[in-house]
Amino acid sequence: MKKLFFNFHGRDYPDYSVDSFDSFLIESDRIIEIGFDLQNNEELKDVSRFDLNGNYVFPAFCDTHIHFLESGIDQLGVDLKDCQNIDQILEKISDANKKSPETWILGWNLDETVLKENRFPTLKELDKVAPHKKLWISRVDLHSALPNSSALEWAYSSEKNLQVNLNRIWKESYLQLMGKIISNLSPETIKIALELAKRKCHEFGISFVHALSGGKGIDFRVVEQVADFLEGNDFHGVVYHQSETPDLVLKRKWNRIGGCLMVDGSFGSRSAAMNSPYHDDQENSGTIYLSEEKIWKLLEMAHQNNLQLALHCIGDRAISHLMKVHLKAFEQFGKPTLSHRIEHFEVPDKSAIETALKCGIFISVQPAFEALWGGKTRMYEKRLGPDRIWKTNPFKTMLKAGLQIAAGSDSPVTSFNPFLGIDGFVNHPNGEERISLNEAFAAYLFSPHLFYGGEKTRGRLKAGYTPDFCLFSNDPFFEKPENLRKLKIKKLYVEGNLIHEN
Repeated sequence: MKKLFFNFHGRDYPDYSVDSFDSFLIESDRIIEIGFDLQNNEELKDVSRFDLNGNYVFPAFCDTHIHFLESGIDQLGVDLKDCQNIDQILEKISDANKKSPETWILGWNLDETVLKENRFPTLKELDKVAPHKKLWISRVDLHSALPNSSALEWAYSSEKNLQVNLNRIWKESYLQLMGKIISNLSPETIKIALELAKRKCHEFGISFVHALSGGKGIDFRVVEQVADFLEGNDFHGVVYHQSETPDLVLKRKWNRIGGCLMVDGSFGSRSAAMNSPYHDDQENSGTIYLSEEKIWKLLEMAHQNNLQLALHCIGDRAISHLMKVHLKAFEQFGKPTLSHRIEHFEVPDKSAIETALKCGIFISVQPAFEALWGGKTRMYEKRLGPDRIWKTNPFKTMLKAGLQIAAGSDSPVTSFNPFLGIDGFVNHPNGEERISLNEAFAAYLFSPHLFYGGEKTRGRLKAGYTPDFCLFSNDPFFEKPENLRKLKIKKLYVEGNLIHEN
């Protein structure tokens, strides 16, 4: 059945600020014609018509880096992101302890840097509010967690050589144990979590995701359930299986592997590998998780199976470590069919940017990090000090060098909301690294589809493309920069069908 949408301001890449059409015709799940004034075409008089009432139409958003299942599980647990002090945290956990029949209480989004006490809750405090259940609170960066005594006892029985620092489980131990917790969820609970994550994406105009799924301790059945869910009619995505072995990838005939296969950790947990010690922990400069030998084996495996490889890498020491191996692989194997990815790439130096460009590497960035933690007085300065904060996430430098970047939320680390990330792009604390609103839109609308090889069918509004689009009442290009993070979509259409209306 053909549908004609008309009477709107259509915006398409590469210049979203310019009206490029005011009507388009779709058939099945493809746009077959775009133009101006198609509603007056006599040959289309019997086609179903949808007046968009002068709204502004953009392609739907894509999230290039999202822990999709965890973003739904987050909504089933105790959300601590708005807590301003430890008493509020303990009150929320106490309420969950009274109401939940489950043996586990999962807390999310703990950020001790915004708490009045500027510390984590103690083991004694956690035991008092949840004495008979296993309590596991993940830090906002998903690189460490606080257990109560029951969960800590379980952790010691489940993980050899448990990595604990002041009652905080971190590094590889956190990843392994979090995987075991997720794998113990029932398929029914996982389905509910996936639905919750999808609804949240719809709310923000997201119709497609790069779902980072699996990892240490997570059963293949969980990853397959995520993949099957993303093949629905009202939402889509690709899975990046976070595995060092390609068994499932080859079985499902995917052209990619990895995601948060971690070369190092994060700033928040002080585990990103830095050349100099952390400002607030002078005995610690982070951790390299993957040796050069292991990275080489991953790149060799990707080459042998013609796969794109995505690796998580944040600190400057870790980036230099990774780029050394990437350059070696490029010189031996050449550029892969689908360029490899680096997730985050937060403090690259000039040499690393040049190497990434030479190797044709795609860079997946999370601009909301700057919106939330960058600049003076915030978490980055606490961890990195007053000088290094001006070197984080050099978006403009990367684009000027010719690197291809695309943006994601890293949800549940930050909100699904793409306009929080667009705010991070356009209002970067370092004015020299701000990019234009048009470049910011491209990183959320078109570029993400280039990263997995879908750029010929998604991310644009033109003939041959999937009609996923969102409506705005007002033109985002006339909003003040400081108001960008407050923007909301009016409606979301997926394959030409109205899916969500705010």
